[in-house]
Amino acid sequence: MKNKTENSKIEEIRDYAKCVYANKFTLTGYIGLAVTAATCIIFKQPQIIEDITSMSFVSELMIGSYSLISLVGTAFGLETLDSYRTTKQQIEKYGKPSNRYYNKNIMYYCDTAGIKLAAKEADLEHLLIKKN
Repeated sequence: MKNKTENSKIEEIRDYAKCVYANKFTLTGYIGLAVTAATCIIFKQPQIIEDITSMSFVSELMIGSYSLISLVGTAFGLETLDSYRTTKQQIEKYGKPSNRYYNKNIMYYCDTAGIKLAAKEADLEHLLIKKN
């Protein structure tokens, strides 16, 4: 039983990582946050108060702020993950995504990223192309 639980956790982490990579805003947010944190840890000394007006501090603040806004705006990629899982289940059950996914104009970016990822994995990406 423990092995099955561990495998499902690993699968959940793998799915989340794929969705983060598919959603470019979430990916950019995580990269920006990592760069900001690494820069603060590696290059900053205890005199942070003195450096508050320096250009590096301002740029780090801007990158860090954009990263947080990007992550919060995409709900940390959870909407992409939800759309990915839902589409994957529909493909497994019906052999194709639900008909509502064929019109990309009504979908948000995060939803579209998850749907495209699931369709691509099933080699059904051609079904998502909007038909005129």
